Amino acid sequence: MNAKEANKISIVTYLDQLGIRPAKAKAGYCFYLSPYRDEKTPSFKVDPVKNLWVDFGDGNNGGTLIDLVLKMNPQYAISDAIREISTVSGSSFFLQQPDIPRSEKTKETGITVVLS
Repeated sequence: MNAKEANKISIVTYLDQLGIRPAKAKAGYCFYLSPYRDEKTPSFKVDPVKNLWVDFGDGNNGGTLIDLVLKMNPQYAISDAIREISTVSGSSFFLQQPDIPRSEKTKETGITVVLS
């Protein structure tokens, strides 16, 4: 997995796999208690469509999934963050792309795509 692939994995799903659930959902956004600092009011917002986050309680820091993993694990290098994302996501990668049928044959190329 490279950085581009890692950042396509859904932040909402990644947090869910860590046992972190949204405190509330509003107008297409998910609000959480910050996953990397203590707070009582949810100020950590995730936009599931853009797959980006912002933490209003921490000076508006935000970014991609890799940025989040680095923020949650300050000792990590980017390669460590990618490895962490890969480990947590396991074989169930939830990409920010439309669903692809398990087996689809394209007429143009005759290529069969099989996802497992």
